[in-house]
Amino acid sequence: MDNTIVVKHAEMSHLPQIVVIENECFPDPWSEAMLQSVMDDHKENAFFVCLKGDKVIGYAMMWFGEKIHEGHIENIAVSLRFRGIGAGDILVCAMLDTARQKGIAEIFLEVRQSNISAQKLYKKHGFTTNGIRKDYYTKPTEDAILMHKTL
Repeated sequence: MDNTIVVKHAEMSHLPQIVVIENECFPDPWSEAMLQSVMDDHKENAFFVCLKGDKVIGYAMMWFGEKIHEGHIENIAVSLRFRGIGAGDILVCAMLDTARQKGIAEIFLEVRQSNISAQKLYKKHGFTTNGIRKDYYTKPTEDAILMHKTL
């Protein structure tokens, strides 16, 4: 198997594999219809996949408001079997590059308080913590750490 990791825009053919990763990674996953609606809206969203060969190993999606020059990373997920090989880094870089190309000045996100590895990933890319949103997540109920990056 080719060990090269490639990032590209998500296509409908990737959706079944994205749904599997979504369900594997999140206790309160987005539905297939919700994921598809993000994928369909190219004007307001960016949706990328990381591939090893033809296998989706991770994905990332970001909403952006060009008129307000702001972005919001909705989800970044890497299949449990493929963590630790750089896919998360690649996906964050793709989101940041896209934001810069679109003239986005600031990017925001929320992350579970217990998700230390994701927080470390975002900090590595220059995100800073700027607050807490109490009881933001369910299944289980948990606070969200609010993070921000100025481009």
